[in-house]
Amino acid sequence: MRNPRREGLEWLPMRRHLSIVLFLVMAAAGGLGLIAQENRKGDAMSISDIYPDALDARGQSIIFKRVMEEDMAAIEALLDAGLDVDIRGSFNATPALRAAIADIWPVVEVLLERGADPMVTDRRGLTIPWLATTSRIGGDGPRARALGRVRARLADQGYLSAMYSPQEVTRMVTEGRWPPAP
Repeated sequence: MRNPRREGLEWLPMRRHLSIVLFLVMAAAGGLGLIAQENRKGDAMSISDIYPDALDARGQSIIFKRVMEEDMAAIEALLDAGLDVDIRGSFNATPALRAAIADIWPVVEVLLERGADPMVTDRRGLTIPWLATTSRIGGDGPRARALGRVRARLADQGYLSAMYSPQEVTRMVTEGRWPPAP
């Protein structure tokens, strides 16, 4: 039976109580607009999509999962919330480098526009200029068009003339000569 003296939040189901608390915290932080944004699947964004310190099941930043899903809205929300665009994940890769490894060039393009360093390297010596030059993406699809724009951007900034193989990069890192002087 209900106790009329206890007519407060304690009668709400725990999930609803936590939702109300989360709503109030987000309202105070000015982040309610981000919760209402839609991702590409049409689902409301989760709190991890706007919390820059959120980790996935493997303990790395949630942005790496969003990169692989090509979830631009969540990527932008994480960066807008203060996440470092060059945060490191597995193999010491950054989100832009991870996207380049997977040939997800539209994401690489956005991350470069947001300030990602194209000369970062992972443990294997991979770099965005090397991956852009050796990519086999062809045709006229969105990934191919984005790859063309990324290549043009890298060429304009002089990065394609300073392209190194992964073996050269690994050697230069070991010798303390990475990144090379522009």
